[in-house]
Amino acid sequence: MRSVAAKKTLRSKGVHKLIMSGEILTDYMPTDQQISNINTIKENNLTPFDMSVATFGHEIEHGTNENVKIRLIEDGLLKEPLDRRDSEFKPRKVEGEILKELAKKKN
Repeated sequence: MRSVAAKKTLRSKGVHKLIMSGEILTDYMPTDQQISNINTIKENNLTPFDMSVATFGHEIEHGTNENVKIRLIEDGLLKEPLDRRDSEFKPRKVEGEILKELAKKKN
């Protein structure tokens, strides 16, 4: 049985190939943060495993109390005003921070 990390690494290999070839920017509509993450990956020659590590950080951030609350507001289960950030804002930011830290260690 493969570990969760191994499964995520295998899934990331296809996306990694798209990023390194530049196709991901033409086939999808990435956000500014995603474009920044893509550039960090390409410019620092990060690996599929590096991407998986950042993805784990992204997913962990989804489970924080702050992010769960935003998700409940988005789903209409909690009646509170929502600022302009959505439930992907902070996880993408965390992912970017991890990618930048990994890039620093490689350089």
